[in-house]
Amino acid sequence: MNPDTALIDRLNAMGLQLPAAPKPQALYAPWSIHPLGANGSSSLVVLSGQTCRRNGVPMVGICRAESDVVPAREAAQIAALNALALLHAACEGRLERVKRLLRLRGFVASSADFTLHSQVLDGSSELLKVAFPDLPLPARTAVGVSSLPAGCWVEVELEA
Repeated sequence: MNPDTALIDRLNAMGLQLPAAPKPQALYAPWSIHPLGANGSSSLVVLSGQTCRRNGVPMVGICRAESDVVPAREAAQIAALNALALLHAACEGRLERVKRLLRLRGFVASSADFTLHSQVLDGSSELLKVAFPDLPLPARTAVGVSSLPAGCWVEVELEA
């Protein structure tokens, strides 16, 4: 079985579909690829931040209380799904080329007294674990911010 087909099947089992790669919302590159090693046999792919948009529609919210963790966690999952779609495009439709997930950075729209950022970002980590079950999870940062583009709950960056 094609490794990408298996990944798509795992996502479908979660009720998710790999969307088309999101288009930049402003003036920036969607990803940057940096050759590694003496012969350039591998590369580092750095993705631009991806927000929680379903079919281009932002999932809007701000974390203020523990009751906001569940919807924000779902938004983190969708942001990671969008990052995965972008990674798929950067890898020319061959996610089996991904050998390591290095870093996941997550930004959570939240009030100053909200402290459950890591629980929100678990939505992104769980999606990546389903997508790449044989790879270790990446190092991760979860940060609270006062606002995000289009009022989104979450934005994530991924390096692979």
